Amino acid sequence: MWKHLAVHARTNLDIRTETFVETRYGVDFKFDCWAVSVEYINRSRDSTGQSAEDEFRFSVHLLGLGNVLSSRLGTGVADSGPRFK
Repeated sequence: MWKHLAVHARTNLDIRTETFVETRYGVDFKFDCWAVSVEYINRSRDSTGQSAEDEFRFSVHLLGLGNVLSSRLGTGVADSGPRFK
């Protein structure tokens, strides 16, 4: 089971303001021809104090064919961010 599981985290730091702009936490569960991904994206408030656009993402992938099912939940779902490949 553990060989099919990948856990990842990434953070982006704005060195001018010394603030964390975005932090991502995710889990990928991969088999030979399919994968499932769950990711949480935590975004900080912008310089004007606007609320953060945190998201939960869930994706099902047929490897070699592309995304079959993808869902995002959060305040910033209208923008198209990077996707799992």
